[in-house]
Amino acid sequence: MPDALSRLCRKRLGIDLASLSEDQLRAHLPAIVEAVHAETVDTSNLLKRQRFEVAKAASLRAHSLASFIPNGEFIRDETLPPFDSWSQSADPNSCLESILPI
Repeated sequence: MPDALSRLCRKRLGIDLASLSEDQLRAHLPAIVEAVHAETVDTSNLLKRQRFEVAKAASLRAHSLASFIPNGEFIRDETLPPFDSWSQSADPNSCLESILPI
């Protein structure tokens, strides 16, 4: 059994997969599937919260930096071209020109 699945079953269900027979494993299978689903949902929710916190911190930082720009000017949001388009160009400065138009 994979180590991650064994650890998950020990943590959430209190069972050791290595010690189960095939019949016992089949009997526990619905609970194992439910435990994997619950772990996936918990991890997804955690990632959503962390993504929100990072976006909030970045927004606060941007507003903080914008307060130092004279006359209340704001830096434009620049979107970067796809990385593939940089590698297809023979000119190494083309990536800079795409970000910082002259």
